[in-house]
Amino acid sequence: LSKKNTDLIEVIKKRRSIRRFLAKDVSNSIISKIIEVAIWAPTTCNQQLWNFIVIKDRNTKKRLVKEAASSTLIGRAPAVIVITYEKSNFREALQSGTGAMQNLLLAANYYDLGSCSMNSFGNEKKIKEILNIPDDQAIVCFVSLGYTDHKYNEAIDPPPRREISKILHFGKFAKKRNNVFSYNPDKWTIEDIKDYQRY
Repeated sequence: LSKKNTDLIEVIKKRRSIRRFLAKDVSNSIISKIIEVAIWAPTTCNQQLWNFIVIKDRNTKKRLVKEAASSTLIGRAPAVIVITYEKSNFREALQSGTGAMQNLLLAANYYDLGSCSMNSFGNEKKIKEILNIPDDQAIVCFVSLGYTDHKYNEAIDPPPRREISKILHFGKFAKKRNNVFSYNPDKWTIEDIKDYQRY
């Protein structure tokens, strides 16, 4: 590994959501190393009630897209990792599962792999049938994984980050709020549109 990858802040800042991959297998040994990093994330009461399902089989990916309405992105990824967590407390599942996801994304970057986390994974019930996931598990997210196809990513600058002064609150939430996000475009102002396109 190059020296640049050994600096944690560099690894974090250089991480990108990659959606185009080379047609090259990601070895199970590298995936195991990435998952080993993922499970060093904190969990509530240190329960560690997560599971990671690695999907490489093309037919399984096709079934997920066709039968469960999963994102078509998974068809372009050499590997897809499904993160699940025991679901009796959904907040715990979400917190602990996404903590592992972030570690996983950073570890992928460290090992020179591209990745992208996805919450558009489709119909949870159908996915559980296809992947034989027990009912006591909540699907937290999918992560696509592979070697980056740099011709699609090399010249792309990262989107800017929001100014710290606009998102950091000390003591209590700031009273004035502009650009309140909504999925309903009828509620958007011109400033909302500019804000959305900028970030």
